[in-house]
Order: sequence, then structure tokens, then C-alpha cells
Amino acid sequence: MLPPCSIAQGGEFTRDEIDCALSLIQLSKTPIDALQLEQLDSLVKKSEDKLPHRSSPLPEQNRNLTNQEKPPKRPKIVPLARKPNWVLSAVPEIKTLDPALINKSEDNPPRRPRSPSLQQKRKLSNQEKPPKRRRIVSSAPKRNWVLSPLPQIENLNPALITECSRPFVKELSDSDTKDEQCRFPLVMTNYRRYLEHKLSRDEIAGLKKGFRVTVYDEEGVEYGMTFKEWTNMMVLIRGWMTFVSDHGLKIGDFVGVWMFRRRDRDGLCFAIKLLNFD
Repeated sequence: MLPPCSIAQGGEFTRDEIDCALSLIQLSKTPIDALQLEQLDSLVKKSEDKLPHRSSPLPEQNRNLTNQEKPPKRPKIVPLARKPNWVLSAVPEIKTLDPALINKSEDNPPRRPRSPSLQQKRKLSNQEKPPKRRRIVSSAPKRNWVLSPLPQIENLNPALITECSRPFVKELSDSDTKDEQCRFPLVMTNYRRYLEHKLSRDEIAGLKKGFRVTVYDEEGVEYGMTFKEWTNMMVLIRGWMTFVSDHGLKIGDFVGVWMFRRRDRDGLCFAIKLLNFD
């Protein structure tokens, strides 16, 4: 480095030497006259013209240099513990046991059978399981019954029938013909589809207690029964078993059901007809 007094003597200096001289001047607080300042400025300009690049890089260059100088991060390698290859004797060494008493195993023991795959297990399970038995209610083939819109009842003029519901077919089950049950159940889907909209408000309100109705067979014989709600279904009770015994109804029979009113009488009426395959 050059002392501050040598700046006035002239000469060629680098930018670092000039900056160092200025910092020394500030630290030593040596007086500089106007002539020395002019000479210092001229030296700074000459040095800037001669040097193609600045000795101190720009901030952007500093960032690039720092990025270039930084080495890439090395992945952290976790050392794997080596598994020792243990060599065991064919016969266990037991102090209190004579090795001659131990039966030596074969060199090539038989392999275990492979466990069956999922598909094989399913096939085996399907083969072992017996087929499900279908519930056969009747041996007679089912058919699509075509019923008349009005019930055909002897000794009853069709002109007296009003507000008749759409008819539907029901197959009698074991519970429909048992003496212990004593009821003719109507499925809720059939009730809501064919019968509910034909009832009055008072009749719907009285279903829990039940109310008396008249049931006709195809010959016009009247049977008094009670129509009521019974555990999520509608039933005809108190007279149904008499109807069953009079007509000889059995399991698998099909009956057609109508619900209607009579112009000359009050109250609700039903018509139940045994359907034949002929």
C-alpha cells in the first residue's frame, strides 16, 4: 500500500490501492488540499478506463459466484448393517445329549405344499357349500292374471258398485290358512297402491282399532270381518277362517281381491275370488 503523500506524486495505481489510500486518509485524518483531490479524481478515472472490469463484482455477480462455489448437497447415506452368514451345524450340540441319539435330517427335505390362491379358495368354498334351497310355496306355475275392473258377484247388480279399487292377486301362504293365525294379511305395497286412496279420513284414523267390513265371494255370500292395521300390514280378521273352510283354500292358491262401496249401503266392502288355472 502507498502512503497518502505518494498520491500527489503521480503514477499509475489500481483501484484497490486508491480505495486503500482513501481509507487511510480518513483514519489518519491527514489534511488534503484541493490539488491532491483533483489528482486523486484523475487517477480514479484513468484506472476505470484502463481496467476492463471492476475488481469488486456486482451484487448479482456475487450471487452467481456464491451459487457456483457452493458444492451440491450430498445425499445422506445411512450405512446398512451387514447380516452375517451364520453357518449352523446339522445336529444341535447339547451337552447332556448324545449326538448319536438324534436322527439326522435329510439333505433335501420335502417342500411344503403351497397355500391355495384366493380363486382356488373360492372354488373350494363354493364346491363344499350345499346349494341354497328355494322356498317353494306351490307347485303350480305362476301366470299373469287378467282380472276384470269390477268384481263379478252373483245376485249383485254391477250398477250398485262404486269407488272400486284396482284388483290385485295374492298367493296364499302357510300363515294365511293356519287356525292359529286367523287372518288374511294384505301387503303394505298393495294397500298403498290400490286401497289407501279409496279410504276416507275417518276410516284411516280407525284402522288401528279396526272397523267392520263386508266380504263377498263370487256367489254373493256375505262374510262379516274386521279390517285393521296389524304390525306393518293390513289384515282381515274375525271371520277369515270361516271363509277359508267354506271355500277349501289351501297353500299355493291364488285369490283376486277387490275393494269397493255399494250405493244402497254404507260401509266398506271386499270381494275375494279363488282363481283357477283353467
